[in-house]
Amino acid sequence: MKLPSVIAGSLQAKIASLAGVCLLGTAGILVGYGVLSSSWNNQFVDQTVTSLLERNGRETLQYLAAREARAVQREFTVAMVAARTMAQSFGMLAATSNSATPNEIRREQLNRVLRGVLEQNPQLNGTYSAWEPGALDGRDGEFKGRREAGSDATGRFLPYWTRGQDGKIAIQPLVEYDSRDLHPNGVMKGGWYVSLQEGAKESVLGPLPYIVQGKSVYLATLSVPVMIDGKFRGLAGTDFNLDFVQKLASDLSRAVYGGKSEVAILSDQGLVVAHSGRADLIGQSMSTFDKSWQTDVEHIKKGEESVDLDPQSKMLRAFAPIPMGFTGKPWAVLIQVPQNVVLAEAHALSDNLHARAATTLTWQLVVGLLVALGAIALMWFAARSISRPIQKSVTFAEGIAAGDFGRQLDVEQADEVGTLAATLRRMRDDLQRMIAQRTEDQAKAETQRRQEMRSLADGFEAAVGEIVDTVSSASGELERAAGTLTRTAETTQRLSTKVASASELASSNVQSVASATNEMASSVHEISRQVQESSRIANEAVRQAEKTDNRINELSVAASRIGDVVKLITAIAEQ
Repeated sequence: MKLPSVIAGSLQAKIASLAGVCLLGTAGILVGYGVLSSSWNNQFVDQTVTSLLERNGRETLQYLAAREARAVQREFTVAMVAARTMAQSFGMLAATSNSATPNEIRREQLNRVLRGVLEQNPQLNGTYSAWEPGALDGRDGEFKGRREAGSDATGRFLPYWTRGQDGKIAIQPLVEYDSRDLHPNGVMKGGWYVSLQEGAKESVLGPLPYIVQGKSVYLATLSVPVMIDGKFRGLAGTDFNLDFVQKLASDLSRAVYGGKSEVAILSDQGLVVAHSGRADLIGQSMSTFDKSWQTDVEHIKKGEESVDLDPQSKMLRAFAPIPMGFTGKPWAVLIQVPQNVVLAEAHALSDNLHARAATTLTWQLVVGLLVALGAIALMWFAARSISRPIQKSVTFAEGIAAGDFGRQLDVEQADEVGTLAATLRRMRDDLQRMIAQRTEDQAKAETQRRQEMRSLADGFEAAVGEIVDTVSSASGELERAAGTLTRTAETTQRLSTKVASASELASSNVQSVASATNEMASSVHEISRQVQESSRIANEAVRQAEKTDNRINELSVAASRIGDVVKLITAIAEQ
């Protein structure tokens, strides 16, 4: 990477810049890691706190729902115990044994019991008893239409003792006790009687719309069968005005998450017995506020506790069963709270953590930048203390390179820069000695070279002179040899001519003699061959003589050139 000229031209700037980049990079990495670590920690804390708060919220809701269920159950248990006690007492009073109450006073005695229980239990709205025709005393015909005794037109014993808003207790005969018609909310009008008549152990029905002393109220009615000799003969029961249940639900809602929760008491049929925020829903189906009401009704019937999160409404919902005696049909308490309300503290903590993280990040950046700038400033001055002696050493080295050996280098340090300065000073001294020695050696070498060149020139000139003399002598000898060879060739040619003439003469003279002729012919041929060979040798000698003459001429030219070279070398040597 090419650095800017301002930085590239200064060692101090390079050191400070490199240190600055490293410091800024280190600070950036540390800050980044700090931010990432803080984010991880915040996320871990957020998730952990959210999980803990949600679990705590679930446990709290479950506990509160169970506690509310027990509170409701206690009230219902008091009423149920009262109904059971009256049913058992009535069974004994109306028994067929000798210990039974006389028929003449049974109705009066049972009415006194009903009124006494109502007076002793102010939380009850009413007490009642209903008997099968003629089952109590066989005197139904005598009490037809006697409402003051608790009988209707049938004369059956059907007293219903109620408490008005002013606390006044009054009696009236029960109505619709054997009706299988349904109220608008789906509850059988005479279910509290018909179910026991059909074999149920106990009955709890509600909420039932009822007219009590001229006022329309919703009641929960609890009834227990009167069994005589193992047969159903009638029942005893108590009524609750569900206002107390509504009050319990409202009080609990205000106490849970600052009133941001909803508390509902639900019957086994999914009817609203009480609702903390919507009293107008009492007696209606829970489908008015619960989209998954059918599933919830089945859950209520199972009588199981549970806490879950409704994915649609994002509500934490806690169910706690309310056992209702021996009916096998539990009611339930439902507490539901928005999930964000349960996790409000977690969200607040998360927001605080994020705010602190942002503040911490800002301070980390500021502190990291200040530390980096401070460190860069320190590195700048530290680099200056390093670069200054190096700059002096560079200036000293440049002076030596320029031939200025008079410069001084006043750098005395115990580190590598001091070693460099000492080495440069030794180098200067060594160069001075080497240059002086070289000058001296060059002078000596020049003198010796000149002497050797003169000696070489003289020896070369003498050698060339000898060569020229030798070549000249050899040339003369070759020339003489060539003349001798030429004369020999001429003599051989004359002899050959004479021999040829003699041969012709001899051939003509001895033709008559065959054998002499043949021998002579052979001699002639041999002589002719020798003559031809001598002629060839003579010609070759002539050619060699010519070549020798040419070579001598070339040597003469070369000798002349060598003389010129010798003169040139002699001139150089003299210089």
